[in-house]
Amino acid sequence: MSVMNPQTQDRVQGVREIEIDEMIAAFKRDVDRTLLRELRACTVEQRLIRLMQHQMFFEEMQAAGVRARHAND
Repeated sequence: MSVMNPQTQDRVQGVREIEIDEMIAAFKRDVDRTLLRELRACTVEQRLIRLMQHQMFFEEMQAAGVRARHAND
């Protein structure tokens, strides 16, 4: 149960919507839409292959970090 009266609730909700819209607009400026279009053009199988390739790369980098730490010991 809200302790605000309906008019105050409406104003607060309006402010939240404006803040959210401004935040979304700010994030949109930094999004590379070409990457999104490229990914949308891929099939599900192609996306999964890319995901697996990224995962393998991450694991290789993680292993290289472990080796580098042990080499300094």
